[in-house]
Amino acid sequence: MASRLFRTCLLAGLLALLSWPQSAALADNPPDPLFARLSSLWIDGGFDSTDSRSGHASLDLAIGESSRVRLGAGTDVIALGGDDLDAKSVRAGLTLGGLGNFDLGADYSYWGDPSEIVNQTGRLTVKAHLGDWDLAVIPEYRQYQMYTRPILGIRREVEFESTGWGAALDYWPSDRLHFRLNGSAYSYSKDVTRLDTARAQLVFSSKAFTLAAGLLDRYLNAEFGYHGEVIGLTLYHTRTVSAIDLSNVNFSGAVLTFYISRSVTVELEGGVGNSDRYADTSYGNLAMGLHW
Repeated sequence: MASRLFRTCLLAGLLALLSWPQSAALADNPPDPLFARLSSLWIDGGFDSTDSRSGHASLDLAIGESSRVRLGAGTDVIALGGDDLDAKSVRAGLTLGGLGNFDLGADYSYWGDPSEIVNQTGRLTVKAHLGDWDLAVIPEYRQYQMYTRPILGIRREVEFESTGWGAALDYWPSDRLHFRLNGSAYSYSKDVTRLDTARAQLVFSSKAFTLAAGLLDRYLNAEFGYHGEVIGLTLYHTRTVSAIDLSNVNFSGAVLTFYISRSVTVELEGGVGNSDRYADTSYGNLAMGLHW
């Protein structure tokens, strides 16, 4: 999917989708077959039932027959009962194709509020093309900086890291149909379950604690896509497990794509999220793509 919807505030897992273990990560997301060799500019805006909202822009440049450069930036405003949290994001990725039956990709992302918590991610992708099947292996490294509440006017920085391994399997039975299954698992340099305590909520601000609640233990996503001449449809189901309290968050949604012309695409996305600890949330996203 080209769009980046904003799904917030089911806490454990929801915020992590914004910081990228999503199926549409820059280096491993399969392009729409109708635009695989074109460059694109995407602009999107999203919202959810908690009054949180987002806006993103991304540039996808085709280099030669099969290589691509991707750049993106955005903002996510998370509603916290009148004291909104404004998280910024920057993304950059490079995919080198035409290496026999393999593609190599690398990407970097920054997401967060520099006064509360910041997440920086580096990810590599090795993808093998096996006829109608694509198989990708995706190792990644994340670095976090988290800040305590001020004590005598001084805020202390807490740093920790995570490593993760992901995999994605794509199947194209035809140019019109696409199936995908992808997932990842993570480990941390510190015991992040200690954040699930009353003491942690006293040490860190509500903003920092809310952002940290998106730390993932594992993630699984399944998609089905149909790419028609005029309309496309993608259905997906995503499940995340929090690294802090092992709570689950599930998302089910659909993306309706309108191919207005060879140069213009419009996407409408909607879905619902539910958790075994938090209230249900509905969300929507509108995106427009320009292709050349």
